[in-house]
Amino acid sequence: MREITTPALRFEPELLLKAQGQGLGVKLAIFDVDGVLTDGRLFIGEGGEGFKAFHALDGHGLKLLAQGGILPVVITGRDSPAVRRRVADLGLTHALFGVSDKLAAAQPLLDAQGIVSRTTPWPPSASNASTPKVGRRRA
Repeated sequence: MREITTPALRFEPELLLKAQGQGLGVKLAIFDVDGVLTDGRLFIGEGGEGFKAFHALDGHGLKLLAQGGILPVVITGRDSPAVRRRVADLGLTHALFGVSDKLAAAQPLLDAQGIVSRTTPWPPSASNASTPKVGRRRA
């Protein structure tokens, strides 16, 4: 029997717009894939092909961010057809694959969006991030 998942919470795009504040709020959100948009398990087929399990609600959340004017960005250390397919299916326009230094890879995008980065706590899944950062839009 297939499990039916219902969102515990639903946020209207207008609420996400309020999260942006008066020009100083959230403008973009950067996500890793393994262990963030997946449960971290990797399935490997006989031919060596990799499979990942993505949750539908994570994709829904990324779409809600975009509808609310917050740019969702995927930066992942692995490059796989499964991740590229998921990003394409969600219509995400900003994604970087096979990146070893995610913070350095994000910097051009932050610069293009006019965001100045500063140090702050970083999620534990970004284990290669020795200098954690978040940003704030330049005034």
